[in-house]
Amino acid sequence: MKDSEILENLVELAEKLRLKVIFDNFEGKGGFCKVRGKEKIILNDSLPKREKIKILAQELSKYSLENIYLLPKIREIIEAAKANTTNTTKSQ
Repeated sequence: MKDSEILENLVELAEKLRLKVIFDNFEGKGGFCKVRGKEKIILNDSLPKREKIKILAQELSKYSLENIYLLPKIREIIEAAKANTTNTTKSQ
């Protein structure tokens, strides 16, 4: 699966979860934010696709996805991000 397809699938998943994904140019990488009560994920558009995938997967891993059908590769990426986030949190 190409990075562009993975990114597209992650954006579609975010939309199913009622999260708006915004690509824009700014300093920093991006992540989750709440603006006027609406949940969003903002990503720096100048980042490489792999970095966008990593950030988006980390944010989506915080949601319950058991009842949502995901392609196996997409679920694998999100689960890996969740495990990575958990390991990072434990070591701090």
